[in-house]
Amino acid sequence: MTESLPKQTCSHCQSTALTVGVSLGLSAETGWIGLKYKDGRLFLGTEPLLADLCTHCGHVERLNVGNPNHKWTIQGKSKSS
Repeated sequence: MTESLPKQTCSHCQSTALTVGVSLGLSAETGWIGLKYKDGRLFLGTEPLLADLCTHCGHVERLNVGNPNHKWTIQGKSKSS
C-alpha cells in the first residue's frame, strides 16, 4: 500500500495551487543563479536554485537546490555538507 504525501499549501494564502521545482534564470546575462561549490581541487560549480511557487497569489514558498551533496563554498572557504 502506498502512502500519499499530505497536500502542500501556500503559507500566505493557504491555496493548494503550488508548482514545485521552478527554475530561476537571468534575463540579460549568462550563467546560473545558485549556490557555489568546489568540485575537486580547481573547479567551482553552481548548483541552480529551484522555487516552489503558489500560482494563486505569486508567493515563493521555498527555495532549494536539487543536489545538496556538495562541498559548499562559504566566504572564500570550502565546507563539506
